[in-house]
Amino acid sequence: MPMFDVTQKLLDLSGKPLVGPPKPPLPGQQTAPPPEQMTLRSACVQALTAPNENQTGDEKFKNFCLAQRITERDNVALSAEEITNLKALTGAIFIPIVVGRVWEMLDPQPVAVEE
Repeated sequence: MPMFDVTQKLLDLSGKPLVGPPKPPLPGQQTAPPPEQMTLRSACVQALTAPNENQTGDEKFKNFCLAQRITERDNVALSAEEITNLKALTGAIFIPIVVGRVWEMLDPQPVAVEE
């Protein structure tokens, strides 16, 4: 199974780091913490743990286990089935730039799209 460095940062089309949504200020603080840079880990965990009413309990549990594994390690071995699942889930919830960057990392040689 191929290994993936899930700490890789996602970049926009100009090569600048993508950041996640803004966070509210912590209790007792006036200012909010800066948004975190998106990584392969953060995108995959968010996709795996997003609500999905079409999934069975077994699928949700598998996604939970994979999210836990991705959270605990910086380098993660992923099966072809897990890569396919991650691509489907990220494709369903993210905007095109995030999908593109995640898919490039998970499948470095995607099939070319006809023009």
